[in-house]
Amino acid sequence: KAEQERDGHCAEITRLHNALRSLENDQQDQEEDLTIEVDDLYRDLADEMNDKETYYNRRVLSMEKDVDSLREEIESLEEEKDRLNFDNENIVADNECLAEEKNRLTLANDYILAENSSLVEIVASLETKLAEKENDESSTISGASSASYLKRTASELETTIRAIKKHH
Repeated sequence: KAEQERDGHCAEITRLHNALRSLENDQQDQEEDLTIEVDDLYRDLADEMNDKETYYNRRVLSMEKDVDSLREEIESLEEEKDRLNFDNENIVADNECLAEEKNRLTLANDYILAENSSLVEIVASLETKLAEKENDESSTISGASSASYLKRTASELETTIRAIKKHH
């Protein structure tokens, strides 16, 4: 009976030993499977990270190019602004010169008008004197001579007026 019990225990030990070996083999297979899965996941994750890094690097490069382009555009706009400011300063200076020239011409025109008015008064005075001389019987200048004198005086006045206008 003891031998039967021992044989039963031996059989049980063998069975348990075989079961343990089977479990160890299953565990080793599962560990290998898990290692393969972890390696695959790690590779997938690394590939995904590389893809994202590549994407971000491209994106950063694109943004740097955009920034460079915007800097160039800003620089160009600043140069244009400087040029326009320079042009504006020239226009303001030209306007000031034109205003001064207008004032000078206005003064010259006023002077010419005053001279013209003075000449008109002189012509009127000469015409009056001529009329008085024609009425005066004791005058030695004949009517034809008086008309000739008046024409010559009027011509001299017109020449003087033209010269004044041309001068101013």
